[in-house]
Amino acid sequence: MPAATNGIAKAWREIWIQASYNPIFRGGKPYKVLKLAADITEAKKRATEDAGKLEAISRSLAVIELTPTGEIIAANENFCRAMGYTLNDIIGKYYRIDRAVQDKGASDGAGGATVAGGLTGPTPLRKLRG
Repeated sequence: MPAATNGIAKAWREIWIQASYNPIFRGGKPYKVLKLAADITEAKKRATEDAGKLEAISRSLAVIELTPTGEIIAANENFCRAMGYTLNDIIGKYYRIDRAVQDKGASDGAGGATVAGGLTGPTPLRKLRG
């Protein structure tokens, strides 16, 4: 994997460079190194901005991460607190719109199809009783 490093460019502008180093051989022996570099500053800035947005969302909203079939693979503290579950209670369970969290064996596929179909946006949360 190419290495990424930051530095200071002309006029004290921060710059991020991704580079790979490749030995050049002559007579079976390395005699110099070729460095191939690309300026990734804009991509790095976007990634930092996106990470900040995701962190803000996670602090203020209830968020869960699902597989395409609806299996819960992660949830933030806000989701667990709102639903009254611990993370261990829900990891590996299936999320459905009509029943917030259910056991793997209880899935009829309806919720997973909705998730796989590209469900986005706010969804009302309901905790199952029992």
